[in-house]
Amino acid sequence: MSRRAQIDRINGLVDRYLGAVQSKRNQENLRLWKDPYNWNRDMWRGIPAKGTNSIPIVVVPDNSLWGKLLGVNLIDYYSDPYVHMEMQLQLRLYQFEEFCDNLPLTEELFVWFGVITELSMFGLEVEFYPNKEGWFKGPVIQEPEDLDKLSPPDFYKSGLMPRVHQFYEIINELADGKLKVMFPDIVRGPFCIASHMRRLDKILCDCIVDPEFVHRLMRFVVDANKLWTEERNRFLGDTKHKCKLYN
Repeated sequence: MSRRAQIDRINGLVDRYLGAVQSKRNQENLRLWKDPYNWNRDMWRGIPAKGTNSIPIVVVPDNSLWGKLLGVNLIDYYSDPYVHMEMQLQLRLYQFEEFCDNLPLTEELFVWFGVITELSMFGLEVEFYPNKEGWFKGPVIQEPEDLDKLSPPDFYKSGLMPRVHQFYEIINELADGKLKVMFPDIVRGPFCIASHMRRLDKILCDCIVDPEFVHRLMRFVVDANKLWTEERNRFLGDTKHKCKLYN
């Protein structure tokens, strides 16, 4: 299939999706949630609104199931911005039409490569698969001295960041102002990132036998998160965005 035909198909999906966003049923779903907007990653989740006398329910399949349902190779989804956008629109429409849950559709798209996104920025080598989520190959800190060899993530160059910027630019062009494209954020908590950098069993042992190293590692991760978020704010012109602890 030509790129032109794919773009035409994406444009048709955008029109269908905007129709679903504006539908009466979706407006009712939106009212069920406290703040359904600005979830800039997959697997949407929210806080139910007060005073609705309803218990909203959302079905949240993993992308491995979505790939099977939609016939999409996940390596393509994570390497081709056109497939990335098309699959998002397809799965939301499928969910809206087939699951009939209370997922609120918003005029937003995201760029998201899974939980390995920020881990890649800290030097972990990642690998993608056709039928399941990507993962990393191993820790980057074998010995405490390895921490001294690391540099804070570069907002433009580290790990998957060049791909993030490429996807953000192309999907914005495809959206053509009809949909807002959200830029990803760091969503792993500092200890989670540190655990992957070192390996969980080792960092737990370090807490007992070398707590000073654990403090240095945590300081490195937290400071790197702050620097990256400051650069993200400059790039997007967002002065209010702050770091999040998440898990």
